Amino acid sequence: MAIEVAKGIAKELGVPEDKFLGLADQIIGFANHSSTQMKREAVALAFLYGVSRYSAFAWQAGPDGKSGDPEKFVKEATERFEAMLREQIDDPNLRNRPKSP
Repeated sequence: MAIEVAKGIAKELGVPEDKFLGLADQIIGFANHSSTQMKREAVALAFLYGVSRYSAFAWQAGPDGKSGDPEKFVKEATERFEAMLREQIDDPNLRNRPKSP
């Protein structure tokens, strides 16, 4: 499984890698369950919406949100997401999965 970006983020944030990846696995499990009731594309976009909302909340609640540059935050978050997405797209384990209902 391609997780080098996740490992780097966990290390950068000082979060135990197993907890970081465990939380990601829980979220993926919930997404997989949700995709039995709606299209995967809709689940993915709902999760992106939730991630953007929670990320904005976390940024605003932290020290950077009180005095930081929101455009810098958006740029950094976008770059991280792009790195994670590209790593996952390149993961051969994700190919040839069953189609969404």
